[in-house]
Amino acid sequence: LEAFVNKKPMGLKDAPQIWLAATLCIAGVGVLELYDPTGAGLDTGWGDVLSILQAVGFGTSFFLTERMMRGQPEQALPITAVQVSVSALVCFFWCLADGWIGQPGSESLGIPFMFLD
Repeated sequence: LEAFVNKKPMGLKDAPQIWLAATLCIAGVGVLELYDPTGAGLDTGWGDVLSILQAVGFGTSFFLTERMMRGQPEQALPITAVQVSVSALVCFFWCLADGWIGQPGSESLGIPFMFLD
């Protein structure tokens, strides 16, 4: 993203630490997502696609946040507050749309019961 947006050279010779970090991250996600201890073979699905999209979105949000903070460092708290609020709002609506609220057995998914069950 840095190369496309800021036209910064990001070749292997220009930024080897970034390429090493990216390679390790991709290998780690690959092991976590694609490893099958049963040996049944490679089993991918929509969850794997969503996990890759989530990682891209997370990285993009950090990139954009860094750019905003570089331009206006005094806005760190408001920017962080907006990010956390939007994340909480999206999670709230996802939770409502998921359909487990009010179902038998869902009371054990609440915070007190998760620790006391």
